[in-house]
Amino acid sequence: GPKDQYLTNISWNNDNQTIYVVVLNRETNHLDVNAYNAADGSFIKTLFSENNSIWLEPTHPLYMLPNSTQYAIWESANATGHHQYSLVDLKSGSILTSFGINGGDVLDIQAYMNDKVYYTWTNGLDIHLACTNLFFTKNGLAKIPSLTMYLTTTPGIHTPLVNETNGYWIDQYSNATTPRIINVMTAANKVEKNLLTATNPLKDYALGKTSLIYLKSTDGKTDLYARMILPTNFDSTKKYPSITYVYNGPHVQLVNNGWLNGADLWQH
Repeated sequence: GPKDQYLTNISWNNDNQTIYVVVLNRETNHLDVNAYNAADGSFIKTLFSENNSIWLEPTHPLYMLPNSTQYAIWESANATGHHQYSLVDLKSGSILTSFGINGGDVLDIQAYMNDKVYYTWTNGLDIHLACTNLFFTKNGLAKIPSLTMYLTTTPGIHTPLVNETNGYWIDQYSNATTPRIINVMTAANKVEKNLLTATNPLKDYALGKTSLIYLKSTDGKTDLYARMILPTNFDSTKKYPSITYVYNGPHVQLVNNGWLNGADLWQH
């Protein structure tokens, strides 16, 4: 191929004979997911390709399903711009089914067990855990459709840890008014034990009121989030100097529904 290109997101098939490489062109508007022979590096085939007139940024390699040499999960943006997962048949290179969260973006696969994919997702402010059940026939062939369950519902930033042996998992989260809670959850999604309910470390300090502001981007649809922190003992009849803190992205989500809405203490 051309010299000026990116070879990214390398992964192995469970047969230890095939390597998959995501090949992204320099313009970052076209990518190929290629299979290569692990023994000599020879090209086998292109499984599938993606195009986007504006920008492509593959951030995850193919996720091989455990104990399978035929199926893998691929993350990409759908027609609405939201990131979702696709179940890929590596033999044919075909997309069997796609799944994710309507109006949300998938983030990272946490575990796979009993034909269920556990993954985090975001709505822009919160991070949650969900799982999707992938149906297979007795001979291992994938069936459509899939079923998705929402495992966390409390608003906030959840950092889960899933045990792939017994289905128990740890739910660690915070939100705007909750410093941190850590619970052990059962496979049935019930609280087995509370490990920590943190007290507010700032309860003896005076902080200004924090408000979230919602703006629309130029497309008139996409929400952009901002945070406004008022001075302590704010008086609406007075004028105050202001600090405007601007960040760009992607991958720099500084405004969220975590503790203090993601603000650093120097901003108060």
